[in-house]
Amino acid sequence: MFLTAYVALILVAALPLFRTLSRGRDGNPNPLFLHRLYRDLVYVGGAVLAITCFEVALTISLQKGSV
Repeated sequence: MFLTAYVALILVAALPLFRTLSRGRDGNPNPLFLHRLYRDLVYVGGAVLAITCFEVALTISLQKGSV
């Protein structure tokens, strides 16, 4: 139902990750590159977590009460 919005949200969250990866690594160990990489991965993980929480909330709210 919301698949298009979910895919768009994940793509928007992944834009910083794509930018970081496109700049690449020059072979030298760079802690700043790793920090940016992990930060960008957290953005994607946060988007997935938000989608999961939203789906759970919808499922709970739409359940018929058995009481």
